[in-house]
Amino acid sequence: MKPFIAEIPPIVREMIVIKIEDIELDGASFEYSIMNHEKKVCRKGHFTGSLVQLRVSHLKDGKYFFHLATSSREPSFQSFEKKSKQDDVVEFDFS
Repeated sequence: MKPFIAEIPPIVREMIVIKIEDIELDGASFEYSIMNHEKKVCRKGHFTGSLVQLRVSHLKDGKYFFHLATSSREPSFQSFEKKSKQDDVVEFDFS
């Protein structure tokens, strides 16, 4: 089996965008799971296709692990950090 990698960003806000660029996997079915730092599954499911968006706004801020698998390739494991949008607020002092 050939390994595959679907890159996700190290910091995620509202969505994870998964893009599979290997033409051999066009039309393949994928299973995924998202686990928290305690390895407890927070979300799992499946999709078909080379581009999918997964909403993760319901997850608490923290470190997570993303597992992606298909029958013809080795599974892919990646970690990411979920941060809420409040972290983006920048305050200015105009006094």
